[in-house]
Amino acid sequence: MRDELITYLKTLDFGTISVSDELPYTKDAAPLYLSNYKKIYVDRPLLSQEAAINTFDGGSLVNQTTTITAYLVLDAKTTVSNYDSIISQMQAARSGISDDRRVSRTCTVSQSYEVDALVTEFTFSFIELLT
Repeated sequence: MRDELITYLKTLDFGTISVSDELPYTKDAAPLYLSNYKKIYVDRPLLSQEAAINTFDGGSLVNQTTTITAYLVLDAKTTVSNYDSIISQMQAARSGISDDRRVSRTCTVSQSYEVDALVTEFTFSFIELLT
């Protein structure tokens, strides 16, 4: 799923922003994205499951959620002029991955500051109903 998301993001026009194939952390678990502004880093997917429906014959349906976080860091004092467009394109990327088994696709955006850096996190959640 991570590779599919990266491949799709590379087809989008983010202007001066590029998409990295690297993970967002160094070998020492330091955030790599904080030292490389204007690059989108995509983390490994996290999987979780929760019961959706239990049947009388002992069977069940399970919601499996795949969560992937992507990071973009910009200089907070001089953000790029197309920042709003980047946000919109990233949110729309949830639908760009062609997998019709997903019953829900969402992308939430959060922003924080690390000294003078604007850190934008995109959390993609894909829910699939399993039998």
